[in-house]
Order: sequence, then C-alpha cells, then structure tokens
Amino acid sequence: MKKRGQIVYEALVVIIAGVLIITGFVQGGKSYGQQEAFYKLAVAKDIAVTIDLIYALPGNIEYTYPNDVSGYDIEIKNNIIKVYKTSSTDSTLQYYNYVGTDKDQLNFLVKSQKFLKIEKINGKIKITGVSG
Repeated sequence: MKKRGQIVYEALVVIIAGVLIITGFVQGGKSYGQQEAFYKLAVAKDIAVTIDLIYALPGNIEYTYPNDVSGYDIEIKNNIIKVYKTSSTDSTLQYYNYVGTDKDQLNFLVKSQKFLKIEKINGKIKITGVSG
C-alpha cells in the first residue's frame, strides 16, 4: 500500500518523463519535416565518399567541401562520420561509414563552420573548418 506522498512523486516522475518523450518526438518531427535529417545524411555520405576518393588519389590535394554545414558539428572518428546539430541534443543524428586505411585513423571534430577543408599532405588527411 502506497502513501499519498509517494503517489504524488510517482505522478511527477511520469509527467516529467512524458514531457521529455513528447519533446523528443516533436523535435524529430520538425527535423524530418524540414528535410534536415536527410540533408545531414547526405553531408555524411558526401564526406565519406570524398575521404575515400582523396585516399585513392596520388600526390597532395586540397579540397573545400562546397555545401554549407554551419549549424552542424561534424565528427570523424573510427571510420565513422557523424553529423549533428550544434545547439542541443540532436534526436536526428546522422552517421555514415567510410573505408579509410589502417595506417591513417582520422580523428577530427569540426564545430559549426561554414565549409570543410579536406587536405592530403604526404599521405595524411587533415580536416579543418573554414568560416564564410
């Protein structure tokens, strides 16, 4: 048998959990409705293909990714590219794998920059952000 005080706390926990779940669904719905999730996935795929292509090309190379990625953080680690919103927890985080090489494990985080600059110098890839 529960006391009245316990029932009130239990109700508060249920209400708070419900609000958090509903907020997550609303954010996800807005993101998918504005096609933002699909854009993030397209960016992750583009960068993955670009990294694999740059590894295959001989010599040194410098490439600036032309699509606007401001407002997103791009994390490249363990052969996975993650694209997510900068401001808060992102319920529509998108990621994509790339092949890469065993010799060169990329580990980069680019926060809220307009463009990405991908360079290959002496067989090593370096990724940095470029503002406007």
